[in-house]
Amino acid sequence: MSKAMSRRRLVVLLATTILTVGGGDGVGYRAAFAQATAQVYQFNISAKPIRQAINDIVRISGIDVVFPETAIASATGQPVRGSMTASQAISTLLAGSGLRHNFTSANTVAIFDLSQAELGSSGADSTVLEAITVQGQGAVTEGTGSYTAEWMKTANGLALPQRKTPQSTSVITRRLIEDRGMTALRDVMENATGVTVNQAETDRLNFYSRGFEIDSYQYDGVPTTLDATYQYGDGMLDTVIYDHIEIVRGATGLMQNTGEPGASINFIRKRPADEFKGYVSGLAGTNSNYRTEMDVAGPLNSEGTVRGRIVGALQTREDTIDLYKQEKNVLFGIVEADIGDATTITVGANRQETDSTGTTWAGLPAFDSLGNLIDWPKGSTTGTPWSGWNTVATEGFLALDHTFENDWKARFAYNHAQNDFYAPLIIMEGNPDPVTGLGVLGFTTLYDGDRKQDSLSGSLNGEFEAYDRTHEFVVGAFASRTSGRVIERKQVGSEHPIGNIFEWTGDYPEPEWKDEYNNVRDTATRQFGIYGAARLSLTDELSFIGGARINYWDGKLASYWENFDYKHSGVVTPYAGITYDLTDQHTLYASYTNIFKPQTYQDVEGNYLQPAYGHNYEVGIKASLFDDRVNASFAVFQTDQKDVAEYVTWDMDHQRAVYRSIDGTTTRGFEFEVAGEIYDGLNLFAGFTYRDAQDNDGNAVNTFQPRSSLKLGGTYRFPGEWEKLVIGGSMRWQSKTANVAHYLDASQSIEQESYAIFDAMLRYDFDDKTSLNLNVYNIADKRYFRTMGFYNSVFYGEGRSATLSLKRTF
Repeated sequence: MSKAMSRRRLVVLLATTILTVGGGDGVGYRAAFAQATAQVYQFNISAKPIRQAINDIVRISGIDVVFPETAIASATGQPVRGSMTASQAISTLLAGSGLRHNFTSANTVAIFDLSQAELGSSGADSTVLEAITVQGQGAVTEGTGSYTAEWMKTANGLALPQRKTPQSTSVITRRLIEDRGMTALRDVMENATGVTVNQAETDRLNFYSRGFEIDSYQYDGVPTTLDATYQYGDGMLDTVIYDHIEIVRGATGLMQNTGEPGASINFIRKRPADEFKGYVSGLAGTNSNYRTEMDVAGPLNSEGTVRGRIVGALQTREDTIDLYKQEKNVLFGIVEADIGDATTITVGANRQETDSTGTTWAGLPAFDSLGNLIDWPKGSTTGTPWSGWNTVATEGFLALDHTFENDWKARFAYNHAQNDFYAPLIIMEGNPDPVTGLGVLGFTTLYDGDRKQDSLSGSLNGEFEAYDRTHEFVVGAFASRTSGRVIERKQVGSEHPIGNIFEWTGDYPEPEWKDEYNNVRDTATRQFGIYGAARLSLTDELSFIGGARINYWDGKLASYWENFDYKHSGVVTPYAGITYDLTDQHTLYASYTNIFKPQTYQDVEGNYLQPAYGHNYEVGIKASLFDDRVNASFAVFQTDQKDVAEYVTWDMDHQRAVYRSIDGTTTRGFEFEVAGEIYDGLNLFAGFTYRDAQDNDGNAVNTFQPRSSLKLGGTYRFPGEWEKLVIGGSMRWQSKTANVAHYLDASQSIEQESYAIFDAMLRYDFDDKTSLNLNVYNIADKRYFRTMGFYNSVFYGEGRSATLSLKRTF
């Protein structure tokens, strides 16, 4: 079950069976505790009413707690500070209160009044107590100090531990984000197992998993659709508002609607807190990089039934590319309110504005006029002082969570997103003379676009009894509507000469843009899906997960050059998985997942092709090690993409391209991942992926993506007198890649040998509230391509850079 605490849910129960002391010696408790809850967390809870402190422990650790509704629950408990297990934290809190606790299941703690428990054990009538269940519902990694999270729902809607989820999963936690200074989504994806970043230019990025493009996101489990071409800022998201990011690799059609069979990314937002807390931070770095963050959370009324949080960030930075500068501001606010004992309503909004100048459209010309790959000097650019890509992303969201008396949980969520971008651009085309630098032309275009997305989702999760066993289920529905418009305008008059491209300084007059449009592109899509899944407990060790989604999808596109609409109804996406517990720490699994992607291509008769399908087969083993502080996995996978469109010819009569469906591609590979605290004070995140992709004729495909990639990083906190010092480092390596670019009338492959990038970090904690963090990126100042071949260009990765940040919590 997914265990983050968005805030307590209060359900009145009859608790006649939880007052068992176990003879008073705690042996039963210790056995359950040692098996399930030995993970160490960071606590900083001041003396406060026991009820409120329990909520804090639940939020940090993710356990479930049942405790009596008595006057003692409102008494002030002991402060809880330092690194300890959840059980130790509860013991510290309850010291001297007359309350005790006992694990009644692997992840549930009962708190009881010792005097009443003794009365019950002496043979008197059992006392029926009114108790409160405080339950988490989605992992919270903030405050845990961990590089992993035990629970997630992204794969199939069921709240399951990662070990019992029959797909490859990763969690980029808050601690990992802060240790490595990951302020942007690109930083997160660069360090995620099996994910690669294609950055074709300064402000557009595409992410790939197992060789397939990631073309949709989820926000707190609500799917959204991406535009790979115009993007609307989707690739430039800031991480300050997220608790963590969950990644499920492979096809994820049960929860994700449509898309490629690469991966699903779920952004889990930060939540309000039960007590006042927050932090401020400031950062300064090379390339004029300056950033400040603020995060404040706490109760908004004396009862703590209304809680809020506000988060903000301001940043301005340049780059190792000449002329480029980016300014960014982020604001996020969220309020949660308990409506009765079992219902919570959440309302929030966030806004990110990103303004860039010196922006490039594509990269640098790849080849000179003789067909030689150009070795561009560091800092080379094709941008100008006026070129830019400015985006504004605004999102509002509403959620209603309710827990029924039988502990079934219902959730309703609504998201509205408004994205706008304004991009005056210039692109360089041609192959320059290797001596004079002449032969390159510049073409300017102004793009002005907006996109609106409305999404509704509802789900019901719960357990049920059948054949003397407990099983789990989820049913849900999702609907969305997306519309977008992009306007293109050209400059007045003709383009100006570029001159010697090797001496380019961005000295190109800012265009006067025409009033009339060169093109207007309108798009609209609607999606609806209903899904269901169940996890059937066949034996104590063996479980089967089965489910399906029924999809309905229609859309239209209209522009000066094309006009069509399309519709798909009743498309079924199946899901099946099986898990077998070898031990309490090791689980074997196998799964079949599926996803479909509508296609807007036409065959020779003018009919639209059927959707392309991605079929994912996976077997593996997962482990929860070192008292559940570490998650590890190994998987072997095969992904078959069927009914893929293949270009045939150009239809001159109807001025359109003609395609046909082919069997597509087969991708086979394996991967492993280890994440968590493998030794006291030593946090590790390591992931390796190998894949081999071929088309139906046995030819290698997606060669611009590496066959192998390795992500490795960790931090170590010294013991004893040096405990205030934390050191760390990371490395990402990828194998050889190749892509095709053109020079004159010929084509030529661009190849990049394998390379590795090394980063380092150092943190010093002055006390439990103040820390100084140093990060150095690309220590060796390695030169490498982020993208090759896009518009016959190459785009280099960032050179060496460093940041120093100071953070103060309160």
